[in-house]
Amino acid sequence: MLKSDYQPVTMTVQSRGQVTLPKRMRRAMNLEPGDTVIAVPDGDGTYRLEPLKRMSMDEIFARWGDPTPTTVEEVERQIQEAREAYADELAKEYDE
Repeated sequence: MLKSDYQPVTMTVQSRGQVTLPKRMRRAMNLEPGDTVIAVPDGDGTYRLEPLKRMSMDEIFARWGDPTPTTVEEVERQIQEAREAYADELAKEYDE
């Protein structure tokens, strides 16, 4: 890693609570548009961002079953639900 990878990153919270991750941060975390990150509490009132790993269709079906979707929209909805469920599982692990 470069020395600049260890420098603090400043972000501004927008009116709707959104922040934009700077390019060097996205690069360091190997994030691409559409990726999901999870904010993990460190226990002292701070959080760290971690990328939520991408799951293949096989991993999704192995974890949550194969509901045999019938439309592209249904597939996209099920993928999003699976990602959210996985994020919830990870969040619970960190809460314990």
